[in-house]
Amino acid sequence: MTMVFLQDNGFKVDIPETDEAFLIDLLYEVQTDRTNLSHETIQKLILYMKKRILHL
Repeated sequence: MTMVFLQDNGFKVDIPETDEAFLIDLLYEVQTDRTNLSHETIQKLILYMKKRILHL
């Protein structure tokens, strides 16, 4: 859903295969602590997405 929203608004998320393990670990961390996300986890996720969102 988020990817469709980004594409509809002229953006693309570029996730290289080399980042798959990092992203899986980060998303697992989010899922595990979703009721009490730490500031550090949120910052890691925001920073990762900020680096990967490209304007088309």
